[in-house]
Amino acid sequence: MIAFNASDDDVEDVLKEEIKRYDGKSRSGGGFIIGRGVTIKQLSEKEQDIYWKLHSKGRKKKEIVTVTMAVRNPDGSCLSDAEYNNSYTSTYAWLSSLPHKVASYKKDLELAALRKQLKKVTEDLKDLQGSNSDRRKDYSRKSRELKDLEDKIDNLQKQNK
Repeated sequence: MIAFNASDDDVEDVLKEEIKRYDGKSRSGGGFIIGRGVTIKQLSEKEQDIYWKLHSKGRKKKEIVTVTMAVRNPDGSCLSDAEYNNSYTSTYAWLSSLPHKVASYKKDLELAALRKQLKKVTEDLKDLQGSNSDRRKDYSRKSRELKDLEDKIDNLQKQNK
């Protein structure tokens, strides 16, 4: 179990992407996310079923999310620290990396929005390349906006590495 600052929607999106990335099938509902037939090499070479329970607290239930994770082995047993100490440790390490994955996901979304905005400003600049003075002012303003967006994108890319 781990708790961190994030919205449950972002965590759910990240978990579904992870399930897809590891060739599993996902189902969700009622705060549960189920990954069937997931092969996470860090945890095991075999397919496992992984269950996550999300519980949100805070203002509007979007500030702190508690993620509980359970793993069912191919033999039908559940992962526990008593019987599967090495796997249990690896699973906790994977779960501990979840806040970083969510933060990276949020930055990727922000980066995509900035790129979309950059594309629109670039198109506006092309439209404004006229000769009258009002168009030149608009062009100058849009040029500054374009430069600011490029700087924001560069900063986000540096932070996300």
